[in-house]
Amino acid sequence: MRFHGVRPARWVGGGLIILLVAGFVYRPHRLRGDLTPPVFPPQRIVSLSLAADEILLALAPPERIAALTYLADDPRVSNVVAEARRIPHKVRANAEYVLALQPDLIIVSAYTNAAVKALLRTTGVPLLELGQFASLAAVEQNILAIGQAIGEADKAHALVAMMQRRLQEVRQRVAAAPRPRVLYYSAGGFVLGKGTTMDEMIASAGGRNVALEAGVERAKKLSQERLVVLNPSVILVSGEEGQEGLRELLLADPALQEVEAIRTGRVHTIPRPYASTVSQYVVKCVEAIAKILHPEVFPPMEER
Repeated sequence: MRFHGVRPARWVGGGLIILLVAGFVYRPHRLRGDLTPPVFPPQRIVSLSLAADEILLALAPPERIAALTYLADDPRVSNVVAEARRIPHKVRANAEYVLALQPDLIIVSAYTNAAVKALLRTTGVPLLELGQFASLAAVEQNILAIGQAIGEADKAHALVAMMQRRLQEVRQRVAAAPRPRVLYYSAGGFVLGKGTTMDEMIASAGGRNVALEAGVERAKKLSQERLVVLNPSVILVSGEEGQEGLRELLLADPALQEVEAIRTGRVHTIPRPYASTVSQYVVKCVEAIAKILHPEVFPPMEER
């Protein structure tokens, strides 16, 4: 059954079946105002968020994870492809399929389909909804929230401490270096400004976000004319390994030849899983950007 593009009567009928079945299986338990599993720590966790996939695999043993999102297997966006192979079930935001796995905790995010979240809440299955991921602090808070919900608070605190230690190491190493003007540029001409993890990652890596200086909030499409006026000294693009498509297009564009980053060849590709992540892997993105901006203070090192 699908919840998009189906007839209302069929959707309602299916929803009632889910509610009736779930009513016999699940009972709501409350702790500090939130639904918590009848058995704690939960043993059949389902994730409906790629960020939660990446965090869960760092905190919980595979046998306690009933399912991850289908994105966990996708090397174009996932940082945990190898680890995800140990989890047999991969799901989309489909309430019927998720409930068939008999989860005792479901992790969703602000971006999960609202109708699916509403239906899942009515079943009594404990639901953890992660907050926004608009800052590095928010990423850390979501890690701690998952750790608390699954009974792995100590591991979550250790993971956050690791993040903070590595981020501080990068900040210290670039502290005395000049801060180049950097623009993160994605397909379609979108840039990321205030209120994004990318803005914080650029700053942590020792750069100045040109989009922030231009007054951009969150994501905004930028015209070529505006890009020329902003004139960044470094442009970052995301891409898949071995595919330089957007970088090559920018370097070859005759309308952009006066942009400093284009003229000097300082257009660099960040692996897409790093650039798009909102889990602990933001650290890898910061480290990757810092090595691009300040190679003089980052001699070749073994990958951590």
